[in-house]
Formats: sequence, C-alpha cells, structure tokens
Amino acid sequence: MAIIAYSSKGKKEVGQTRGMAAVITYMAIKHNCKILGIETGFGDNELEKCFWEIENKKVQNPNIMQGNIQVGLENGVEDLIRTITSNKITPETVSNYAKIVFKNRLDILLAPKTKIKEEYTNILPYYIEILKLANKYYDFVFIDLDRDIPNSILQEILKIADVVAVNVKQSMDSINDIVDLKQSGGWASLNNPIIILQNTDMKSKYNKRNVTRYLKERTMISVVPHNTLFFEACDESKISEFFLKVRLNDNTMNKNSIFAREIDNIVQEILIRTN
Repeated sequence: MAIIAYSSKGKKEVGQTRGMAAVITYMAIKHNCKILGIETGFGDNELEKCFWEIENKKVQNPNIMQGNIQVGLENGVEDLIRTITSNKITPETVSNYAKIVFKNRLDILLAPKTKIKEEYTNILPYYIEILKLANKYYDFVFIDLDRDIPNSILQEILKIADVVAVNVKQSMDSINDIVDLKQSGGWASLNNPIIILQNTDMKSKYNKRNVTRYLKERTMISVVPHNTLFFEACDESKISEFFLKVRLNDNTMNKNSIFAREIDNIVQEILIRTN
C-alpha cells in the first residue's frame, strides 16, 4: 500500500491532472490492484471530467467550519469528513464516498463542492487523515495536489507520500525549478521523487533525453507525450474508453502505442519504488 503525490511548483496547467488520470487508468486496467485517485482543487473538477460528464448540481446550505462540519451533499469529501469527525470511520469506509470507475479497481474521490474559499481552506487539513485511512484499504492512493493548498499542509502530505511525482512542463523556467529545488536541499526531503515531463512534444529540444542530461539525472526521466486523441478523450469524459481501445502491448511507432508505453514506464517506476 502506497501514497503517490502529484505536485508541481508552478500552476497545474503543466498537465499534472490529466497525467495522473492517465497513470491511474492504465494501472487499473493492466494490474490487479485497488486504486484511489483524489482531486483537491477549489472549483476544479478536471479529474472528474476525465471520467464523467459534469452535472450542474447546486450545493444546498453548506456550512463547513473548522471542527464543526455540516453539509447538504449526498456524498463526496465533505460527507467523508463529517464521518471522520463523528469517529465512525474505518479505512474501507472511504470507498463509500468515492465514485467508481472500475469496480474493485479504480475509485475517484472528487474535489470539494463548496464555492466558498474559507470553507475549502478548512477542508484541506483533513486530506492528511483521509490519505492515511485510504492507504490502509487501497493498494495505491494517488493525490493531485492543488497549488492553493497551504505550504504547511502540502509539506505534511509530501512527508507521508511514498512517491512524489514532480511535474514539469517543456520550458526552461519549469525545468530550472527542479534545479533550484535540488540546490536548495528541498529535493533531498522528497520520498522517491519521480520527474515527469508532462504534455511532451517528443521532437522538442526539451525532450526527455536532453532534460535528463541537463538535470544530471542518473536514469531517464519520465514523460507523458502530447497525444491529441488522449486529450480529446479527457475533454469528452472518455479516458477509460481511450485506454480500453489502445493496444497496450503494441510495439509499433503508432502515436497511441508510444503514449501507452510511456505511461507504462511511469507505472513500472512507481511499482519498483513502492515494492
């Protein structure tokens, strides 16, 4: 059982959420394991949109305060937190508040539904306990860390993560963020960090080979290649169908096959580091 935290220094537009969605979907299809994906954004349902069309449901009378949580929702993280605070929680209970993608394989715990920033901020500390509980039930717990999470909570989550996926985009500023992190000593504090170059143009000079060399990494960094069909599938809530249609064992140079192989490389790296 392991916690994998997806994080980045800059804004999440580097492709962090969809990159994580690709990994957990592929892993659920290819491997016999139970996975939970957690999204944490404020007013951000990008991970949910990868799997389901969004329904415009209104939140009725939400009242979320530190130490006193009341919600008008049928399910989700707010109700999960209410159960936690009532001391009626067991590790497997977490699954009752998540949406099922593949039964007994992949669940998603959606982002908070509140539209009030203060209430969202009061929810964030509970993610630490949610992760610890979920880790006792699921084989792998992936969390997509939003940039709005305060640094104190972010650091607590990174501390308990077994693997930290550090997401980078194809720009010198983003790549140099990794250099700065290493020079400041922050890199050494991360558990099993994996560098992932997201939404990658494989023909760019900032390709994985050159970036690996620039960062002086001993092993090749990971990449999520840019793939138009994959991004369209995410936009249309059809990511599951995308991976079910792709020939995952195809060794040709087909763009979809190349994409699947790179996702497989990330999955294998996670499995090695959490074994």
